[in-house]
Amino acid sequence: MPPPTERRARRPFVALAVVVTVLAGLFAGRALLSGLDGSPADPLAPGSPPSATSYGADPASPPSPAPSISAGPVVAVPARIDATAGTDVAAALQAVLDSAPNGATIRFPASARYLLGSTLHLDARHDLVLDGRGASLRATAGSGAARPVIRLSGSSGVTIRDLVLIGANPQPGVYRPTREHDHGVSIVGSTAITLAGLRIEATSGDCVYIADQDGAWSDGVSLLDSTCRGPGRNGVGVVGARNIDVERTAFSNVGYHVLDLEPNQGPPLEGASNVTFRANTVSAPVAGFVIAANGWGPVDRVTVSDNVLAGLALRITVAPAAGSGFRRSAIEIRANRSDTIADQADPLMQFESTDDLTITGNVQPLAKTTVLAGITNSCRVTVSGNELGSGQPALISGPSC
Repeated sequence: MPPPTERRARRPFVALAVVVTVLAGLFAGRALLSGLDGSPADPLAPGSPPSATSYGADPASPPSPAPSISAGPVVAVPARIDATAGTDVAAALQAVLDSAPNGATIRFPASARYLLGSTLHLDARHDLVLDGRGASLRATAGSGAARPVIRLSGSSGVTIRDLVLIGANPQPGVYRPTREHDHGVSIVGSTAITLAGLRIEATSGDCVYIADQDGAWSDGVSLLDSTCRGPGRNGVGVVGARNIDVERTAFSNVGYHVLDLEPNQGPPLEGASNVTFRANTVSAPVAGFVIAANGWGPVDRVTVSDNVLAGLALRITVAPAAGSGFRRSAIEIRANRSDTIADQADPLMQFESTDDLTITGNVQPLAKTTVLAGITNSCRVTVSGNELGSGQPALISGPSC
């Protein structure tokens, strides 16, 4: 115990500490109240990025490492498999995929090159990661049945990242109907699939094809931060799926449509629901439409926003097949930007039997006589706030609700 003189000497410092603690509590309470009343609790200006301090991190310390996608075992592709693209190694790579347990990360040697004479299959696989590390899979010329580079069926929780997939189309960007199902990645009846950082080139079919399996729609498929160049058919084709997200991906030299939502006539019933196509870049040439939503079954909740088009106009077609009895609904075309003047006799965008349609905030230069959108037999339509140059906004005909 300190002597009485020392205790008396410390009393002013104790009192000062109490005052500081009380004031700190008052300022903390004020900060909490400012957050509750709608004003920013963080001193940063609205819209500015949060600082490290605002998250309680030390600005001088390095960022925490990103969490691993898979906590399971890592299975390395063996070095004994020819990584020079000199021989067909499809069977050897398939054996590696088959031997890896669910929950594993299959890791390719960085920048390795593999030649495939057949498709790599992921059937009924779960929580699996294919970590490409820049490796490439090149398909040989296909014959007979469809030959996608990778096919997933009945799988869930699969991530494929940082791979280069090269098809066997001798004329990239040219449609070859006899090989139209030679896709980069074919996803059938699968859920929670993420494709990230892929480069897909010269496929005769789609870069990515998403479909049902015996009526079970694929659900939750994302294509992110990737490149799709020279597909003979579509950039992304959707036949039977919901909750599809295509973002920050570059499309160029497309042989048919960039995004094609085209359910076939059942049974079983096929369709497309809750599809987002956002913040992508599309570069000419594109032989068909940027967005197509035709076909038989239902198509609804489609958002096309914040995309940039270089060397082409925002051509869109949305219409159910005649006699199907279906309609299209909840379609939003928003804040897209084209650098090319559209000069054509037909409307640039064509919508038939489409309800709850919104076209707003797009930058699409039009020639003086060109109409942005031709809309027929549709209800609850909004066309506003588009920058069109000297063109015409919309020509609406048929019943209006």
